[in-house]
Amino acid sequence: MRRILSSIACGSVLIAGGAGYAEDLPTYLCIAEKMTGFAHGNNDWKHTRFNPTEKFLIKGETQYDVFPFGADEPTYFDCDTSAAGFTLRCSGWTGQFLLNLNNNRFVASNAWGYIYSDKADLFLAIGKCSKL
Repeated sequence: MRRILSSIACGSVLIAGGAGYAEDLPTYLCIAEKMTGFAHGNNDWKHTRFNPTEKFLIKGETQYDVFPFGADEPTYFDCDTSAAGFTLRCSGWTGQFLLNLNNNRFVASNAWGYIYSDKADLFLAIGKCSKL
């Protein structure tokens, strides 16, 4: 009987211990290829093309967050996948981030400037992500 209880206890420790060692989700580097939007100046919003400088890291342990490259805090968070399982959707204080996990194309938006302030530009960026 003692051997059975000992086996059950060891098995429980192995199962519980293994749960803490889950692998991290794959990390992606996303680079904007084109950006468009509206820039504010002289009390007016003007349509403009931006220089595509946006880079993002998508990473997480159990759920993805999207970080501007080199930043410690995510811009987009609360990421989930679509019902079909191939679109990653993330929300943020400034906009949204969408990634097609099949073709690695993304769209990132920032609407903060138009909605809440006249100091930040509104943009829509498109680009590609690579799994690291």
